[in-house]
Amino acid sequence: MHENPPERKPLPSAPSGATTVDEQPTRRKDAAQVELERSWREPMTVWEWVLEILSALLLLAALAWIIALWPNLPDRIPVHFNLRGEAMASGPGPASGASGGSACSSTRWSRR
Repeated sequence: MHENPPERKPLPSAPSGATTVDEQPTRRKDAAQVELERSWREPMTVWEWVLEILSALLLLAALAWIIALWPNLPDRIPVHFNLRGEAMASGPGPASGASGGSACSSTRWSRR
């Protein structure tokens, strides 16, 4: 029922004495790679924890700010301006449900 695994073929460029993939000598790591692997295993310092928590809090604050101001955004948002800074065209606001690149293809843009 159980088949034997296929035999490994000798490598054409194997160094003398090494005949299979499993017996290949491992590549020597340079100092930068050793330092990087060592830093992955070290626990974070207090300063790193403070920075991680501060980053998470700033991200949450930005999201809360967007959510709080979302209802106050206008229905139409200017999207094209001339050289004098006057709005030439406007697109749908956040209330329309259109977002990102899909708004260009699925929504009619109006000229002022």
